Amino acid sequence: MAGVGQASAAIEDIFDTKAFPGKRCLYKYPQFGGTMEAALLADGVAADALYPLDTKRAFASLNKIRDDIVWWSSGSQGVQQLVSGACDIALVWNGPISEAIRSNGSPFAIAWGHTIWDYTPVAIPKGVKNEKAAQAFLKMMVENKEAQEKFVAQTAYVLMPMKDQVAIPDAIKAWVLGGDNTKTAIREDDRYYTDNIDAILKQFNSWVVSGDIPQ
Repeated sequence: MAGVGQASAAIEDIFDTKAFPGKRCLYKYPQFGGTMEAALLADGVAADALYPLDTKRAFASLNKIRDDIVWWSSGSQGVQQLVSGACDIALVWNGPISEAIRSNGSPFAIAWGHTIWDYTPVAIPKGVKNEKAAQAFLKMMVENKEAQEKFVAQTAYVLMPMKDQVAIPDAIKAWVLGGDNTKTAIREDDRYYTDNIDAILKQFNSWVVSGDIPQ
């Protein structure tokens, strides 16, 4: 989560409009952005009891800040909304926001408390035309540690699950999900979303339009 200045400490602070007034930018999809998880954490659900999601409770929690929500659909858009002043605090991916801070001197700070994270798998589809090239690419990703280090330095993203094998430069540690920044991190339950995404998306989209809690 990011905001102007050093203020919030954890993802659930997005729901504290008294301590952190103003508009808040959230991902307009329920998965990958921590929206549902943040809503439940803010309503008192323990980090280890998030799944299966209590969607009714999550939407009720979201309704408390509904009038202050500004939606984003890409990482760069979320950052642009912060830069433009469209929102004062946001749930965004650490890569784009760290780039804005490191390269452009944007006056933001990242809060790592209860960060939501997941793997991004890389695979070779069955029947791909250029299988040898794809295998060579994967081999390079696994074995080329120098390239991995450069990737981390440029993007603030680590290649999971190899994070412990790659040296993270001191200059980039503050922006990377590694070390102390992972102390309270919560892994998104990708299996839960895979099994339930159709129903959750239907409920989420309905709530975005109406504000009514799906039954």
